[in-house]
Parts: sequence; structure tokens; C-alpha cells
Amino acid sequence: AAAAAWALARLASRGHGRRGRPRAQGTWRERGARGAGTLHAGSGSASGVAFAVMPQLQTADVVVVGGGLSGVVAADELLAGGGREVVVLEGAARLGGRLRTETVTVPLGGAAVEVPYDCGGCWVGATHHGLRALLDELGAALETQHHAGLKVMDLLGGIGTYTGHIPTCLGPGELLDMHRALSEVERLARRVDAGA
Repeated sequence: AAAAAWALARLASRGHGRRGRPRAQGTWRERGARGAGTLHAGSGSASGVAFAVMPQLQTADVVVVGGGLSGVVAADELLAGGGREVVVLEGAARLGGRLRTETVTVPLGGAAVEVPYDCGGCWVGATHHGLRALLDELGAALETQHHAGLKVMDLLGGIGTYTGHIPTCLGPGELLDMHRALSEVERLARRVDAGA
């Protein structure tokens, strides 16, 4: 199950919304596997997650575009307030957005070993206090990042491995491109007013 769907299922099973607000009891359910996802509060005490192959024409009080973690949390906050029908539109086949882990095969000690590989925005730093609080509230476990040992890198469809701090599986030009891209991200980040 997608991380976001799992998180919502945990919230529903605990009988309350984020920050301890009471929530109408109900079940989270999944129908189908592909297409747009809708998160809706049913009438009375029913609530749930539904997936449809094609989005059905319906009305809603609020439409949240995107079923990534932010979209799902926004929908959950709106549902916790009660009295609203909330629809989450998601173009992918699953909720969770960039939160995704796949299994990849890497060479290790002369053998091919399958390992979990985080494919998206899955890294949480020590200073990401708000995200850490949300993950704690949802009961999501975090894996400790180890700097020692074998590292795995997605190389445009191929898998590369390396040890140390510099990805030796990249060529000099690729390393330079990566450095330029990271420098640009840092330059843009300095322009953001953190207090805004």
C-alpha cells in the first residue's frame, strides 16, 4: 500500500484525525488499482478512500489536486473539520507522490542481492522538524541513514554502486553536472525567505 494510504488508514483506525481531533468512525477502503484516486467523507459516520479507473463526475466542497503526502494531509485536515466532502485528484496509479520504494538488484560480494531503494523524496534530515513531527504522529518508522558501506545510485535506468562520499560510478562530466545542479539548488534556496 502507498505510504499516504497507509498513513490515512492508521489515522482512521485510531479514531481521530491529526492533532488528536475526534473523527467520525469509518473504514478506509480501496476499490480498483488505477486511475484517479478520491478521498471522500461519506454522509453520517462513513469515511473512506476510493480509487476509480476513470474519475466519476461528482460534486465536492473541496478538491485537492495531487495525492502526494501534502495533498493527503491537506485532505485529512479538511475532513477532520467535519461537514465537508473532500475529493483528492491523483493522476498516478497510487497515492504517495514522490514517496516510493522499489526493490532493485545490486552486486554484493559476488552475488546479486535485492535491496529496497528509495526512488523519491524519502530522505528526512535532522532539521526537518515539521515533517518529523508529522511522521511521528502518523506512526511512520524512519530508517537511519548510514554513511559507511555500499551506496546504490540510480543511473538513468541502470544501477551503480560506490563507497565513500563521491559517486565513483559517475564519470567526470556527470560529476560536474551534478555539482552544477546542486549549486543552483543551493543558490535558489538562499533566495527563499524562510519566515514567509
